[in-house]
Amino acid sequence: MSYRFELRDGIASSFGRIAVEQIDRVLTDLQANGNKPVAIHESRKSLKRLRALLRLVRPGLKEHTFKTENARVRYIGALFSQDRDRHVLSETSQKCAAAMGATVRKSFAAIAADIATPSAEPAANPVDARNDAIARLKAARREMAKLRLEPDRFETLQHGLEQSYRRGRRQLRAAYAEPSDEAFHELRKSVQQHWRHMQVLQRAWPDLFVARLAAARRLSQILGDDHDIAVFLAYLHAKGRLVPAAERRAIERHCRAEQQKLRELAHPLCQQLYAERSGRFAKRVAVIWHGAVRVADIEASHRQPAKGPAAKGPPAKKTAAKAAAKSGSRKQPASRGNSAQSSKPAP
Repeated sequence: MSYRFELRDGIASSFGRIAVEQIDRVLTDLQANGNKPVAIHESRKSLKRLRALLRLVRPGLKEHTFKTENARVRYIGALFSQDRDRHVLSETSQKCAAAMGATVRKSFAAIAADIATPSAEPAANPVDARNDAIARLKAARREMAKLRLEPDRFETLQHGLEQSYRRGRRQLRAAYAEPSDEAFHELRKSVQQHWRHMQVLQRAWPDLFVARLAAARRLSQILGDDHDIAVFLAYLHAKGRLVPAAERRAIERHCRAEQQKLRELAHPLCQQLYAERSGRFAKRVAVIWHGAVRVADIEASHRQPAKGPAAKGPPAKKTAAKAAAKSGSRKQPASRGNSAQSSKPAP
């Protein structure tokens, strides 16, 4: 199957299937490929899909249940955050070095060496992190498989979508009213959730939902680049003595200028994505979903064979004709005999 709610399946059953499939994907990646960067990257994507799914069905869960499962999945993702941050730091540092002057560029050798140095913290041990993640994922799988939604109707998803969309609109206003790295990071997380909500609901109207999905994904990538720069700047501040003060300030000015370009580009794209009021948007999606379900039901009924006596055999006329033909073929020899006798002249 796939990361999709199916039109003719129950909402709760689709949720359970999707959740278990995402967990199984992570388990397969971690158990088969260990700590390879690709496996960790794919695992993080599956965990983000799982958290977006939980957000979507939140109105149908007890709040304690949602918080417990969301915290569990968030913790599992955090186990691999150091690997992801190190990769981001390395890539962002290389991009920044390529754009800087020769004098400042020399400082990046020290930065690259420091980034490549493994952490000495016991919690950073990749094998321990993987084993911990696997154990927690198996527990999550057991719990997710038996979760029930109330109500088990699209109404649950409608309310979850409305809440998530409203949060995105609110964070959009906050990020551009008082810009900060944290505010834009929160906006990015909402955009990512919207991207995945469009992905999981796209059966209703693929062309429409895929268009919104693509727009949210593009915006997420722009805000992701902004966040990568923020992570690099935080690292640079933490390693204050690694780079001379004057060169550090030059690097910071360059990074902030790049962030400004990204945020300027992101603003109109955010306005497009969050153009509707939250309640109206969620209601429109609900109408689209119910219409698609009705179409699927009608098409399925047309594909079913007709029921009743006429469907159990050939038409009555054809049956009678065949019976007459068979009867005639059985009586034919006797008929020929009688005819010959009648043709003889009378004595």
